[in-house]
Amino acid sequence: MAGFFFIYLVQVSEAWPLFIFTLVLCLAALAWAYRHWLKVLRRLKFVALAICTLFAWQTPGIQVIPALQAFSPTYDGLMLALPPLLRLMSVAAVVALLKEQLNPDAWVGSLYALSWPFKYLGLAREKLAIRLRLVLDYVEENDLDWRGLLHSASGSSEEAVIVQCEIYPMSSVDRIWVAGFLLMIIGVGMW
Repeated sequence: MAGFFFIYLVQVSEAWPLFIFTLVLCLAALAWAYRHWLKVLRRLKFVALAICTLFAWQTPGIQVIPALQAFSPTYDGLMLALPPLLRLMSVAAVVALLKEQLNPDAWVGSLYALSWPFKYLGLAREKLAIRLRLVLDYVEENDLDWRGLLHSASGSSEEAVIVQCEIYPMSSVDRIWVAGFLLMIIGVGMW
């Protein structure tokens, strides 16, 4: 729940608070989850490149290299690209810290517990938990060979997969923490 809170906090923050939250989260990821953080950042490099490209070259303003004219990025675009890049780095830091601290069963159990409102909407939170577990198992086992994945997707090989996951009910202390984080999220949203 704390991870979701920090991600939400970063998403609603602007300017200096965003920079401070990003700095703190990135330093925490460097200190406690360096290997996971670099792995997550490496997987997000094309997203970061797309953000920079779209903002820097598609935003009108003062050109960084006037000699290139239309092919030059703009200062305004680079300044507009900074907040989404900071948010991306912060989310990567939170995910890395969670990967370092939690095993896949804890991830799935947490998502299952936090998705309890979905049952009132008629959605099966069990399916969400199973799908998350399958994704986590696949990511841990493979180095995500996307070319091989495309070739295997073109064939229709159906394999049965057995998923085992232990999900524990939330304790009263956990419920208090969740309620506290929800109140903080509501408070930050109103602020």
